[in-house]
Amino acid sequence: MKFAVAVAALAATLLLQGCRNTPTRAASPSTRAESPPCVLVDVDMSGSQTDKKLHQNFGMLDEVVKKVLPRDSRVVIWGYDYDVERQYDGRTSRAQDLWPAEAGMLEDRRQTLKQHPSVPGCKCRTRLSKALNENIEELQRLDTAGVASSLILLSDGEDAYPERAHGLVEQLAALRHLKAVWVIGVVPDTGENLSRQVRRIFEPVIGRLIVSERHDCGDGLRKFKELIQS
Repeated sequence: MKFAVAVAALAATLLLQGCRNTPTRAASPSTRAESPPCVLVDVDMSGSQTDKKLHQNFGMLDEVVKKVLPRDSRVVIWGYDYDVERQYDGRTSRAQDLWPAEAGMLEDRRQTLKQHPSVPGCKCRTRLSKALNENIEELQRLDTAGVASSLILLSDGEDAYPERAHGLVEQLAALRHLKAVWVIGVVPDTGENLSRQVRRIFEPVIGRLIVSERHDCGDGLRKFKELIQS
């Protein structure tokens, strides 16, 4: 009797050890949590912009954070005119996370204009291509990692070298995980027809493109949400 009990106890111990030592299977790619999306933002800081326009554009960017992006989405912001500079790179859970960077960009611009009153005339040669070069490097890294991305441009649509920009946009078209490109704040009814120029520049990604003038940003926000959730 004692022998039978001892054998049963030994069998139970071996079974328990076997369960503990059995390796667990790694989660399949389909069951892993997806990384939050990344939004790249280019802010036109050239002489054709004004504080009022920039405040309006930043307000729409805040709406994107509040109403569209999941918590802890990564946002990367560049300011550009004749050159480009990264202004913010971080995880955002609320629009207020961007406010210090937005305020800093506005203040830097005011100080530049104060110290160099002729700057708006000197920097009217806006080069979108400088910003796109930076965007493409970042977007390609994200695409390789399988992270969903989108690109927002806060711009009136002016660009001194649209052919250069168009050539770079052709590289955007090859990105599988780029969900949307949204140009916000295009100036309507000008002799240059900036809306048409913007659409020509971004023609390679026309199926993912949204172009919003100031009066129809609400509709643009809805389309942007549809694209990045598709």
